[in-house]
Amino acid sequence: MVDLDFSICCSVCTKCRVPCQSHTDHTFGYGISRMDWYWCRWCSTRWNSHIPRACNLLEIILLDNPCRVNYRIKSIIVMVQFRAMRRLRQQLSEEESISILRKCTAGTLALLGDNDYPYAVPISYVYADGRLYFHSALSGHKVDAIRKYDKASFCVTAQDEVHPEKYTTFFRSVIAFGRIHIIEDETEKQEAARMLGNRYNPNQEEALQKELENGLSRMLMICFDIEHLTGKEAIELMKQREQSQASLRSAEIPEQSSPIPADAPTRSLSRSLSRQKKTEGQLVKHKNNTEK
Repeated sequence: MVDLDFSICCSVCTKCRVPCQSHTDHTFGYGISRMDWYWCRWCSTRWNSHIPRACNLLEIILLDNPCRVNYRIKSIIVMVQFRAMRRLRQQLSEEESISILRKCTAGTLALLGDNDYPYAVPISYVYADGRLYFHSALSGHKVDAIRKYDKASFCVTAQDEVHPEKYTTFFRSVIAFGRIHIIEDETEKQEAARMLGNRYNPNQEEALQKELENGLSRMLMICFDIEHLTGKEAIELMKQREQSQASLRSAEIPEQSSPIPADAPTRSLSRSLSRQKKTEGQLVKHKNNTEK
């Protein structure tokens, strides 16, 4: 029996330039060589032509086992490489992005809806420990989309100031990517609903408890596990921030004048005497040459 570890990461197809998966299998102690290859599900372009075409990772491994021995899958590690932001100078730090998620009260949840059309719905939320929580009715477009496909994104706009004379907006926003699911555990569902209630009506435990007792059974709670989080601000806001930080740094550093040495007057007087003696010596020398 051979134990295999499989890792899956993301690359870009050399033909059609769309993201595709790279599969690497590692085997230890059985003389099976490491195998790196790519396969694009859009145009079927693949690297290492000896790999047979197949629809999924397991089928490919079954068809391409070099030693033809029995094995079991030990672990599967999924590593998704998200696209880097093009204008990195405008990217917010993770702390700033989380701060925006904590302050805002609503955003837009993007799902894969009916007939694979994107379905983006404005929705209230609460953020806690790397997760977003939403509430929903027991059925509907949103619920069907979540049950069908668990990948989603969520966008929050914290600032959007229109400047007509500059034909631009001073914006600050955050986008989260991750996996979404409906909470089935009743205890977890109640805790999530309580967090959401306290977010919008804090310090009203008695009223919240009454609301949960009456309405919790008629709604769903949804959990969004954040896998990737990015924040961005307008370049004008970025420049304002840099200028304010530079002003603070200059205010914190006092102007330092160069200290005057204690023997400065003495050295100045000595230099004057030296120049005077040099001048007198040159005059005497010139007089002697004239007399000769």
